[in-house]
Amino acid sequence: MTECRIHINDRAINSIRVPDLIRVEAGHQLSLAIENHGSPVHLTLSSENAHNYTDFFHANLYVESELEYTIPVHQNAMPGSFEISVITGYGAKNSYFKVEVTEPAPEPEPEVEEVLVPKKKNISLPWLSLPLLLVAGLAFGVWKATAYGQAADIAFISLLLGVATTCLYRH
Repeated sequence: MTECRIHINDRAINSIRVPDLIRVEAGHQLSLAIENHGSPVHLTLSSENAHNYTDFFHANLYVESELEYTIPVHQNAMPGSFEISVITGYGAKNSYFKVEVTEPAPEPEPEVEEVLVPKKKNISLPWLSLPLLLVAGLAFGVWKATAYGQAADIAFISLLLGVATTCLYRH
């Protein structure tokens, strides 16, 4: 929402002080903050060339001290400008300001949270484990074929060392 301050009765009876130019983005609202520094006053806001930008055409307002008046600008309004007249004293005093309609600012890209995916570890057997597992396999075969008791012990110890080596191995 863009705000525009309008000062009434701050310099003299029915005096009007407005900015020269106000910029508002298409699809937003123009908020007129009217501040009366004197006695209550009837105020007229009008625009004859705003039909391409807003449905606002004319408003009669009674301002005691402060008043906010909102003018919506069409979402599909093309860049351009229109004027708003501010009239007090039943037409005795007249001032205007230009409203420049700009293209809406692009929406910021939504922030994407970075999701950390744990890396998949390559499972590789350490080289020392392979000979131990081969020895265990051969010793087991010898024990099965000959019933030699120490071959079973060698197979068990080799197998145990091969498994321990593989578990302790860190890539």
